[in-house]
Amino acid sequence: MKPIKDIDKEIDLLSYLRIHDERMYIFYLILRYTAFRSSDILPLKVRDITGNDIIIREQKTINRQNKEQRRIPIHEDLKEALNEYIENKHEYEVLFPSQKGVNQSLSYEQAYRILKKASESVDINNFGTHSGRKTCAYHIYMNTRSLKKVQNFLMHDSKRDTIRYVGLEQEVRNDTSKDISSPLALIKSRSK
Repeated sequence: MKPIKDIDKEIDLLSYLRIHDERMYIFYLILRYTAFRSSDILPLKVRDITGNDIIIREQKTINRQNKEQRRIPIHEDLKEALNEYIENKHEYEVLFPSQKGVNQSLSYEQAYRILKKASESVDINNFGTHSGRKTCAYHIYMNTRSLKKVQNFLMHDSKRDTIRYVGLEQEVRNDTSKDISSPLALIKSRSK
């Protein structure tokens, strides 16, 4: 699974999801704006959206001592779409209901299949449930050029893990090559 680096392709995906499956449109938006894992987002209920925050209970916390819920500020662009989506829902309802069972969350496998089909419909390859998280991280890096910010946002232990996870190898090499001191520039400046 890779990030969507081409913003036009991501817009195509969002347009497709908005038309064909509003539930998955909101699901992808939350992935994209929070960089949380699908397993953290699928169990969300309406009550977990509290005005300016989303309350997340991380599922993958094996290596973390703090396993409490986390309050994540809702990006202004996401807030409008979320409020519209939950407008006529009750607090106890799951945000991403499955068609099986009453008030049951969509399974990880079903979320994967729906997103995979949507991505293929708009000609995006190597897409999966982590792609929203990776896309968020990729664009944070491209906007800030700060690997440290991306690492902290993803809660990774090392920059190397972040580079590999997000697929930033080439971008980091390109940025680093600009920092190489240039003896040729020095010679040129001294000869003037």
